[in-house]
Amino acid sequence: VTIHHAQRWPEPKIVIAAKQNAKPTIDNRTISLRATDIPYRIDLVEGAMRYDGDLVWIDSLDGRHDSTRISADGRCQRTDSGRWRMDLNVHSGSRLHPDAELIGSLPTQIRGAFQRLQFRGPLSARGQFGFWLPDALHPTPAFDWDMVFQLEGNRIGDVGPVRDLRGEITMKGKQDTEAYFADGEVSIDSMHFASQQITMIRGPYAIQDGRLLLGDAIPQPTAIPPAMPASLNAIRGRPIGGRIYGGTASISGEVLLNDGAFDVVLAIANADMPTMLLELGQADNTVRGKVQGQVRLEGVVGASHLLKGAGSATLSEANLYQLPLLISVFNMLRIKPSESVAFTDGSVRFTVYGDHVTFNELKLWGDLIALDGTGTMNRAQEVDLSFNTRVSPHNVWSYVASPFGEDRYTLWTLNVRGPLANPHIDRRGIDAMNGTLERLLPGMVGPETLPSEAAQWPRLRDIWTR
Repeated sequence: VTIHHAQRWPEPKIVIAAKQNAKPTIDNRTISLRATDIPYRIDLVEGAMRYDGDLVWIDSLDGRHDSTRISADGRCQRTDSGRWRMDLNVHSGSRLHPDAELIGSLPTQIRGAFQRLQFRGPLSARGQFGFWLPDALHPTPAFDWDMVFQLEGNRIGDVGPVRDLRGEITMKGKQDTEAYFADGEVSIDSMHFASQQITMIRGPYAIQDGRLLLGDAIPQPTAIPPAMPASLNAIRGRPIGGRIYGGTASISGEVLLNDGAFDVVLAIANADMPTMLLELGQADNTVRGKVQGQVRLEGVVGASHLLKGAGSATLSEANLYQLPLLISVFNMLRIKPSESVAFTDGSVRFTVYGDHVTFNELKLWGDLIALDGTGTMNRAQEVDLSFNTRVSPHNVWSYVASPFGEDRYTLWTLNVRGPLANPHIDRRGIDAMNGTLERLLPGMVGPETLPSEAAQWPRLRDIWTR
């Protein structure tokens, strides 16, 4: 304690200074802080402070709680309104470990969502944190912050599919008696979802009215509450996007923070088919094609059995004929797999319920034949599919087959069952076509085809597909 006095001063000034030298261990003599509104204990192992009646200087603060470490400096002063405000500059060496104690001390508006999220691993943190202390006129404290959180290979859940999160998330927000607002930018360089890597993830998010809003779901406010951060005035108009399979992926939607319920739209554009196959473990340099699609999903974070949704996708500019499943299909149809009979386009409409995907419409077609099917697939990639094999509508043969009425394009029905990597395929011809196909397509039907007739089939096929 130091007392300063000069004759011209009406009263002396008292300066109180204290210093905590660095301590290697925490014991019963260690000073601890535990705020009423943020019930998370911080043990001070190093730091200095000075108080002169109107201002408190905080220097080289080093606070710890297990593996959480906060390094900061700042000051606390009385404002013109008479209320005290503390401002901390959180240094880049700070680390937060989101254990049960830290999550339990979070505001109730977001606590439930973090508990269901099961975020694992430490975060580096830096930025500014402000704290309005309560007084007689303001019994409830208020907070504001402008922080950057560094992801260091974090994951969601102990055994969940989301892992290896690396990058940054900015967050600017405010909490007081009126509301809780926050917004920021996602800037994740890389993450894995199951075995798939997604890179360059960028986009906006916001927290309003107990909801986490992603991308396009952030509305443009028509009336700005006084407590809302100015950054929320900006027009977002873009989803959170990243790169996957040589194309782009995006997400927009919302998550309720009290129970983790979500409603999101996922989309993929210009995904490269060879890259998709390579990352799925079926490399084939001869394949080409582009995939587009989107799906709307609803559910609850951490409850995959409650997942439901619907979507669609298309395939274009493709040449699919050497994939194991398609080779089996061609063999069933007595067609030699080649570029001239490859599937070039496709489309699918599907629904999701829990761990199962139902294909309401699944189509592949090329210059010669088309597959038109339905079926299901579960999370273990076990399929139960049924395809009608038809002459492609783009083929001249479709006009020759017109006398067969509604079945004029259908050649066979294929049933595909078992694991996707090695399914069992059954072929069945329709009664209306069996005899006619034996006469018209000797190269495609029946192992007893005469050699001279079989030799004519490639030439006839080329004529029909020109």
